[in-house]
Amino acid sequence: MSLIKFILFIIILVCTIFKTNSFTPEGRGGHGAVIINNQLYIMGGSRLIPDTSPFRSSIRRYNLSNEVFYLDLTSSFSTNKPPYVDLTGTSARLQYGNEK
Repeated sequence: MSLIKFILFIIILVCTIFKTNSFTPEGRGGHGAVIINNQLYIMGGSRLIPDTSPFRSSIRRYNLSNEVFYLDLTSSFSTNKPPYVDLTGTSARLQYGNEK
């Protein structure tokens, strides 16, 4: 019986890890977006620098992003937690967007 409990524990642990470690991009503006083969690709943009960051000043409130990610539009998904796929580490990155 303890083996079954152990296996259930491992299954629940794995499901929890995959659920909590899914990619959710930060909010942004000034990004580029394009649909290619029913996939919405999003690149760059400006993200708000947190108030607690030493890099934030009265002049510099936003930071350019070099993130690239996409959303597959061929299958339905919840708008509360869209299944974004992070491509940031798969190719050369370029900072893109505008600083406000």
